[in-house]
Amino acid sequence: MLITGGLGYIGQNLLEQLENPLVYDIKDGDDILDITNVAKKMREATVCYHLAAVSSVPLCEAYPVNAIETNIIGTLNILKAAKEKGVKVVFASSFAVYTNPNTIYGMTKILGEKIVEQYGGVVCRIANVYGGKGFLKKETAVSRLMKGTFEERGHGQEKRDFIHIDEVCKGLIRASVLSPTSVIDICTGKTLSIDEIVDLSNKPDFPMNIQSYERGARGAVKIQS
Repeated sequence: MLITGGLGYIGQNLLEQLENPLVYDIKDGDDILDITNVAKKMREATVCYHLAAVSSVPLCEAYPVNAIETNIIGTLNILKAAKEKGVKVVFASSFAVYTNPNTIYGMTKILGEKIVEQYGGVVCRIANVYGGKGFLKKETAVSRLMKGTFEERGHGQEKRDFIHIDEVCKGLIRASVLSPTSVIDICTGKTLSIDEIVDLSNKPDFPMNIQSYERGARGAVKIQS
């Protein structure tokens, strides 16, 4: 197994649930824009979890060329090399295709999905993730509340689906055995408003109480037709 972006937030948590996976990450000098190196590493895999991306909406807006190159051309390189080597690809897309389709990030994920559809692979649209290793380095509402840096509620009534990183990893692993034309949502199927998350943050078991608040919804994987 190969994980692109294996040293990123989701990647480092997925690493702990797989047996001896290979890591391909820009932090090690492995660039998904380097098609030769991508093809070389792909020879060692049977499944590729493609997580490498510019995944920050603000960074995508600030550096659109880099985001487009990484998220679109890089994804094309992964899919081309995987098809040539007979490797199955599980592509980490995002709920941004639903909620923020007109942002640079959302558009790159939509186009990434089209590439996966063209070459064959499983698309996983991942909801708002929290918890696990490296989460406090993220700048999300939940992580800022944990760090005490949350300042504004903004649109407090806006509802989102929040899912724990462990359930995301389980969903990605499940996706690896689905048919290469599958499109799935990795989510709980429940939503919470930002105001509700703020209220939960005042309790001692935050953020794990998010799961109990959602009445036991755990990692619902919805397969789209």
